[in-house]
Amino acid sequence: SSTSRGLGDVYKRQVLVGDANGDGFVNNSDVTAIYNYLTDSTVYPLNSFRSADTNNDGIVDFTDAVNIYNYLNEQLEGFYDL
Repeated sequence: SSTSRGLGDVYKRQVLVGDANGDGFVNNSDVTAIYNYLTDSTVYPLNSFRSADTNNDGIVDFTDAVNIYNYLNEQLEGFYDL
């Protein structure tokens, strides 16, 4: 018997939490992407809202940018599990 996975399972595996700009890495550019998005989301849209929402509360805000900053500075071990 084979196991079937839905599209949701595939999507979850492709999300890199913290990668707000969608370049495949979590770095300072993601912090900048969130700040730019919060300043003007029409000019600076996020490549992945789900990746930017580091605490999985359904919104992208300064807390998410701070979480990425703290993660990069080893003050946060990681983000929520998908």
